[in-house]
Amino acid sequence: MNTDRIAYFLAVVREGSFSAAANKLFLSQSALSQTVHAVEQSIGGKVFEKRNNKLSLTYSGELYIEAAKRIIQIEDELSRELHSVKNECGG
Repeated sequence: MNTDRIAYFLAVVREGSFSAAANKLFLSQSALSQTVHAVEQSIGGKVFEKRNNKLSLTYSGELYIEAAKRIIQIEDELSRELHSVKNECGG
């Protein structure tokens, strides 16, 4: 999983729309849509569907978001550990 893709995907989930997420990320809506499409291509299924004019996660999207959250958590933990090692070695 690409961490930029994860961040963009999570922004769409958090904001509830592509346009709001694109604005927050300072991206064009087209660029964001292409990124989400790349996610869909990589997992072989749709991650969002529109119901009653509202964006919802598909089952594949729910699985992807759970994995994405774990990856972000692992990345954060690694960063903290590396920072700690750097401080111990340099201090």
